[in-house]
Parts: sequence; C-alpha cells; structure tokens
Amino acid sequence: GGDDGTVRIWNRDTGTEHTTLTGHTSTVLSVAVTPDGQQIISGGDDDGTVRVWNRDTGTEHTTLTGHTGTVLSVAVT
Repeated sequence: GGDDGTVRIWNRDTGTEHTTLTGHTSTVLSVAVTPDGQQIISGGDDDGTVRVWNRDTGTEHTTLTGHTGTVLSVAVT
C-alpha cells in the first residue's frame, strides 16, 4: 500500500508489477492477504474504508465503510 492510495501487486520472481489496485482516496496504511492468496484486504487513512480485492482480476469485491477515522491495520485469520 502507498501514499498514492494504491495497492500494488508485484511478481516476486521477476520484480515486475502485476496489478495496481485503485479505489482508496488517501494513503493505504495496511494490507493483508487471505490464506488462499485469492483476496487482498486494504485499509485506508482518511477515507476510513476497508476494501476487499480479487487478487487475480484486480477488481474490488467489497468496500466496508463505517469507520470514522483511519484504519490502521487489517488482519485475516
């Protein structure tokens, strides 16, 4: 996650960027990956959202709202 409001997925073998996830309106402070590696969860700063993404397609599956401030961390069990 970055200051530009994106989450970037990289191929660790080649070092090339695979996908850029866009949707947050501010810094992305936290990122987690589901155990099966199929979904990415991200938490935003000023937008106060948690977003669930499909890793393969880069599409946003769900936006969770309700936080009135920064989402400092996300976790998947």
